[in-house]
Amino acid sequence: MTPCRPRGSARMSVKQRCLRLVFVVEGVAESAYGNDPPKLYHAGETLQDLADIPHTLFGNADPDKPLRFLTFYAAAKGQPYLVTP
Repeated sequence: MTPCRPRGSARMSVKQRCLRLVFVVEGVAESAYGNDPPKLYHAGETLQDLADIPHTLFGNADPDKPLRFLTFYAAAKGQPYLVTP
């Protein structure tokens, strides 16, 4: 399980090079892809990153609770997991 950045922080845009699933264990995640508006994912929900679509936002949407999540992905041996555009 990985704690996330504080609310209001955002990481730079990245592209996953393979399919990735994120299961929200605790808290509320905020996530956006390409030019789409951010969506909220609550504990017990799963989001899926598609390969080669810019993942422009992933952060903690709740200022009072931590965000904990599990990430699952499958990549070929030697294949990079993600790239920055």
